[in-house]
Amino acid sequence: MGRQSSSIAPCRRAIAVEYRSVVLLVDVEEFAYKEVAGILGIPIGTVMSHLSRGRGCC
Repeated sequence: MGRQSSSIAPCRRAIAVEYRSVVLLVDVEEFAYKEVAGILGIPIGTVMSHLSRGRGCC
């Protein structure tokens, strides 16, 4: 994962803080949307909207 981590580092910093954890959990850690919703204590619809907005940052 070291190579992938360094290649996404600039993008990771560009993502707004409120979206970053969702993007990292789904795209890097490969959790399902439902799992991310449970981990963060937010509705699944919020997971999907934060993911969409976070992915649009790069």
